[in-house]
Amino acid sequence: MKAGIIGGGMIGAGWARLLRAYGHEAHVYDERPDRSDVDSIEAAVAGADVVFEAVAERLEVKRAVLATVEAAAPPHALIASASSSLLPSVLQAGMARPERALVIHPLHPVDLLPVIEVVPGAATGPETLERARALVATLGKQPILLRREIPGYVVNRLAAALWREAMNIVLEGVVDIRQLDLAASRGPCLGWAVQGPFLTYQLAAPGGLAPFMEHLGPAFESIWESLASWTSLSPEALAHLAGGTDEAFADRPREALEAERDLGLKAVQIALGPLRRGGHGPALR
Repeated sequence: MKAGIIGGGMIGAGWARLLRAYGHEAHVYDERPDRSDVDSIEAAVAGADVVFEAVAERLEVKRAVLATVEAAAPPHALIASASSSLLPSVLQAGMARPERALVIHPLHPVDLLPVIEVVPGAATGPETLERARALVATLGKQPILLRREIPGYVVNRLAAALWREAMNIVLEGVVDIRQLDLAASRGPCLGWAVQGPFLTYQLAAPGGLAPFMEHLGPAFESIWESLASWTSLSPEALAHLAGGTDEAFADRPREALEAERDLGLKAVQIALGPLRRGGHGPALR
């Protein structure tokens, strides 16, 4: 298979590593020459079976790139945006053949995290959706196939909810940043990594989810009432959080933290291997 990747940042570079690890030909174009192996979008998509758009998360930028891609890519090419929040139907608007376009949303690091969301737009054809699902599976990933589009899809909506509450807890002075990260990563996130929230709470009571919620529903309701509901950060709040995060993790260089992250992700996935429906693939070896 031949792939064209537009955008050589973290996501585009991750796509390239993953595809090449599985023996596919992948060409990357980025406005920054040091992140490209071809000199134009047209060169990147020439003869491509699939094109991954991974440029800045701005609608006007993505639409401009997708228009160029559609004009230059072969008629059979699957066109996939790596958007993390934009509706595929909005991205499809103005395309001559929107039925071959959709969102395929990976997580960062692309080559290490095991799930990839497949999000159809209103015009996405069923054949395109099946091709995308099969492609994700052949890359050793587990496709999360959305039945319909929704802003932020599934993964980022879950992340956004937890992230807002995490920031709010720190801003309220309840715990510091290191303690918050410890609470999340060694608390619910560790349990959910094994079984997810629904199965976690299904197993939290002998009779399943219904008796669990009958018993603890009122407690959850009181917590829900007190959760953060704001939708934007003030510049002062952002400066406080950013400065605090820099300070909290200043004891080690970024490269060491990234290496620790990657080692941990590989170890967790290897440990969970018997519970997964798919293989680890070469990216974890």
